[in-house]
Amino acid sequence: MICLLGGFPRRTQGPRLFTGVLLASVLAGCATEPTPENPSFLGGTHVSLLLEFFTAQIEHAPIGAPKVHLATVDGIERPALFAHAPSRIRFPGIAVQDGATLRFEYGVADGSRCDAADGVEFRVLSPGLRAEPLWSGMAGPSGSGGWRPAEIDLSPLAGTTAHLILETDPRDNAECDWSSWARPVIESSGAIVRVSDLPVQRHQVLEEVSLPPFSLLDPGAMLAVESGVPPGEGLVLRLAGEIRRTNGEPGRLAAFFRASLDGEEIFTERLETRPLLQMFERVVPLAQVSDGARLRLEIETEGDDTMGRWTRAWIAVEKTRRRSLAADGPNLLFVLVDTLRADRLSLYGYPRDTSPRLARLAGTSLVFENAISPSPWTLPTVASLLTGLYPPTHRVDAGVRLGSSFPTLAERLQDAGFTTVEISASPVVGPLEGFHRGFESFVQIPWMRADITNEIVRGWIRGHHDLRWFAYVHYIDPHDPYDAPEPWGGRFTAPYDGPFGDRAEASKLFQSVNYGNGEVSHDDADIAFLADRYDGEVLYWDHWFGELVNHLEQEGLLENTVLVLVSDHGEEFLEHGKLKHEFHHFEETIRVPMLLRGPGLQPGRVTTQVETRWLLPAVLQLLEIEVPAGEAPSLLHPKPADREPAFMHTSHAILPSTGKRTEMAGVRLAGRKLMLRPADGWVQLYDLRQDPGELHDLSGEQAGLVAEYRTLLEAWLAEAKAATAGEAPVDPALVDRLRALGYVQ
Repeated sequence: MICLLGGFPRRTQGPRLFTGVLLASVLAGCATEPTPENPSFLGGTHVSLLLEFFTAQIEHAPIGAPKVHLATVDGIERPALFAHAPSRIRFPGIAVQDGATLRFEYGVADGSRCDAADGVEFRVLSPGLRAEPLWSGMAGPSGSGGWRPAEIDLSPLAGTTAHLILETDPRDNAECDWSSWARPVIESSGAIVRVSDLPVQRHQVLEEVSLPPFSLLDPGAMLAVESGVPPGEGLVLRLAGEIRRTNGEPGRLAAFFRASLDGEEIFTERLETRPLLQMFERVVPLAQVSDGARLRLEIETEGDDTMGRWTRAWIAVEKTRRRSLAADGPNLLFVLVDTLRADRLSLYGYPRDTSPRLARLAGTSLVFENAISPSPWTLPTVASLLTGLYPPTHRVDAGVRLGSSFPTLAERLQDAGFTTVEISASPVVGPLEGFHRGFESFVQIPWMRADITNEIVRGWIRGHHDLRWFAYVHYIDPHDPYDAPEPWGGRFTAPYDGPFGDRAEASKLFQSVNYGNGEVSHDDADIAFLADRYDGEVLYWDHWFGELVNHLEQEGLLENTVLVLVSDHGEEFLEHGKLKHEFHHFEETIRVPMLLRGPGLQPGRVTTQVETRWLLPAVLQLLEIEVPAGEAPSLLHPKPADREPAFMHTSHAILPSTGKRTEMAGVRLAGRKLMLRPADGWVQLYDLRQDPGELHDLSGEQAGLVAEYRTLLEAWLAEAKAATAGEAPVDPALVDRLRALGYVQ
């Protein structure tokens, strides 16, 4: 028996609708016994746990997030994934055996009643293997039939490693029908498929087609893009596209997607949508490709008000190799804690005891006291951690995803046989940004708290004990709005009767301070309240991180695991005129905690200045994987701080004259820091040894030192930009997502 996994917004107003026990069962293979109340548990029948080693990837239209809870259809309750149509739930990498059958129930939930309700179409697809759905079914509005059973013969996929997608279409309304998938089971001929029997398999991207932006196309309009194709054998074209409309009027719309190689059509798809959204994914094998071959992608629309776009087009070669077992070497647990500044941790001398469990782990770890992040916000920093490159080189930014020409840590470890998973509670670290590459399983659960994140991590690890694995875990705590549950949230908070305990009012304050959007009155007590709540978030995260470490120890895995703990950036509380992060390179945003623990690594504290992007070569060394030439310096043998500069970069600084975003760069060397805003020549210099709070700008007093540091910084900036693989196209869909999250104005 396998349950479905979904995510829901972290800051929900209502009660949580499922328990940790249910969620823990999701990834372990539900252990519930057959009962009359659970007829889908096939008593007396051997059910193959084909899904025990992978995790659902949730894709959905922006109308509410999917959630796991007890869904009710015509008064009958079932554990189910509950999501507004259109929605997609992807299960990647299933090894389908002979005689395999997929069973589940589906229906439209009670409460989905309104005048426009007309039911939901449910579909099961296997992209790349079959163009047509494996199955489709219709469920009417709530009150018209209850839960409906479905049984799908998977024999056409036998012997393959398939991808299954559960998809819903809301037909002619976008507001009234909420769909539910309940209790899917895959039954086979009695053989249990284990992940250790399957090879590691990924598509190594050779060429990423530069796609046109998301465009509104008039009826009959056509959009085309061409790309070169690298010569070779065994190539595949991985395609994904979608069609959507901007109004809610009934009626079908369509778009034709075509691909041709040197003028010969190799792929065509006609995609229809009723009110909102329809998507496809395909893998198209390419025959022997000669030098100079050209690929052409086209979209042509019919109907009114149609948007069509290619969402992904990669030319790749499939690579497989033996899956490494636990005995082959240590695992890697790479933990990133969003928005955690070093100086608010008791581990780093903060007088409040905000990190007792982290401090305990530090006793057996290598602790870096001066770890510098390459950027003061998430997207570019995560890209740097996964590639070892500086932000101006990989160019991941608002609307720019990670390019396929930059190999990631996950891809390198997957090539070495590691089984990989990424579990991300960040809304901006996901497949849309290109951070899924190299991960067999990717679970994006935006704003999920640390306790639930732990449940998912533990469940995944439980199913992979016999393998050598790499798990990237991205906690979103202690990111704003600083609302950790009790008893942690109010642990350090003094009595407060101001307005900013309300999330909406706090958001107005952030907008006012950071962007000058209206004047919001505040005083020191208000800022102290926000900072106190932040400390409560840190304490809350520390508790649950300690719980995860304890779990690894109890399972006998801790001593055979390289453990990385790092933050992407810190947080500001008006130390230098801003709130939150991303705007500049003062210590509160770029000095972050970093710990490294692993077999054979001696514990201690490193005072030498290091960069967090140096983690990548150090991790490869600890895992005994070859470090490519030209990588960043190693954390295991850092150079003295006066000889190895740390560089920082952001494109989210604010230009005072216009209020618009602009570039800022910084260098930290020999106990000093220089920050430069090239657009208007703004520069500041600080002596961190004499002035750790960066209160006294020395740029007007030490012109010679400013010139020296500025020359160094400008040379680095030019070199880093020259090392990039060309200009990266901006995706407006990514920009819209960041705008909704407040990163883009």
